[in-house]
Amino acid sequence: MCEPSVIKDRSGVPFYYGDAKGVWFPPFPLPYPYSQQLDVIKNTVIRDDDVIMTGYGKSGSHWHYEMLSMLCRGQADYVKSDKPTEMLDRLTADQAAALPSPRVLNTHVPFHWLPTQALEKKTKIVYLLRNPKDIAVSLHNHMRDWTALGYPGSWPDFLHLYMHTGVWCNRWFDNVRDWERQIAAHPDIPVHVAVYEEAIKDPVGHVIKLNDFLGLGRSRDLCEKIADACSFNKLKVASAEVKDDLFKAIWKEGSPGFYRKGQVGDWKNWFTKEQNEEFDALYKKEMDGCKLNVVFQL
Repeated sequence: MCEPSVIKDRSGVPFYYGDAKGVWFPPFPLPYPYSQQLDVIKNTVIRDDDVIMTGYGKSGSHWHYEMLSMLCRGQADYVKSDKPTEMLDRLTADQAAALPSPRVLNTHVPFHWLPTQALEKKTKIVYLLRNPKDIAVSLHNHMRDWTALGYPGSWPDFLHLYMHTGVWCNRWFDNVRDWERQIAAHPDIPVHVAVYEEAIKDPVGHVIKLNDFLGLGRSRDLCEKIADACSFNKLKVASAEVKDDLFKAIWKEGSPGFYRKGQVGDWKNWFTKEQNEEFDALYKKEMDGCKLNVVFQL
């Protein structure tokens, strides 16, 4: 069985995570050590119609899972299954194999831990990107609301951990820089960078771009219906009334769960002037020259 690892923030508050050979998972239960999950992911049998969705946590993965699933099925209807049901980071090999096609396989692991067959078959990969300040706020609320093995520390201590040590999915800076390098080193692998802020600004255009990348040939009318069905408020209602919430028990009473705000710029309600200046200085140092850092505004 897996045993979560723990570190302490600068105030001594414990932070729990699943250490898989240096890849930090959320501390969800697995039937074997976390390190074995990396091999399970690497050895996943890939089908010709699979889509891989990846990126740093809280970059809009639940939202994009719905858009991609609807596009792949050719329908703007909700299904009972939810993103965690197709999340390679928590599935055994048998569970992944039992999923019906078309599958939108989600993972937060680095490029070199993606399924070997996905790279061999040139499976289409959607990489999610979002302003790291909004990610920090979303992750803090997400981890704070877990009933067990969550993080009860303060916002300033969490931000320090997120910036300098890493949390679930490690450090955002390292994740994005690694993906930039891997995309450049593997031009034969089809990767579409889906930017959260662009999806908020133009939902229909965003769905159309995903459709074009996947080569599905869906009509504009269907793309418009998908964009409408995947609006934040409608997805939040569907999550409560339509979908099987397998993770309901992990949330504290009153928590909004996976759908909290879905806004651009909420970080401005959390960062102090000093925190923002410190983050911007670190961002400039870590992301200097990165081509992926120009797709959104801090």
